[in-house]
Amino acid sequence: MLRVAEQEFTLLLNEKNELEMVAYDKIMNVANESKEVIAFTFERNKDLYAVYWHISGDKQLELPVNSADLTLMESLGQEIQPKANGTSTVLPVGNRRYIKTNKLSKDALIEAFRNARIMD
Repeated sequence: MLRVAEQEFTLLLNEKNELEMVAYDKIMNVANESKEVIAFTFERNKDLYAVYWHISGDKQLELPVNSADLTLMESLGQEIQPKANGTSTVLPVGNRRYIKTNKLSKDALIEAFRNARIMD
């Protein structure tokens, strides 16, 4: 897998405390081209994931996605409750966190991150 120079990979610590390598793709222009939030998408176990974090602080990210369409995790397998805000979801953004979904397409998830809003 590592021989593909154009592909980025990450090592995950999965639910069994085992290392797992997955290919992931950077989401460009998160939060209307902000440089504060970094995000990637990847697939595992037939689900779509996003991993995201803030480069320097603890803020919130308003993602234009219904909270029922995703699962927020502090780490893989450790679910935490996101805040619903009408048809949007407010996510903590600081440390690395994960979103899992089987209801959104990859394009829809990427578009949601691009249209997200950073909140203090």
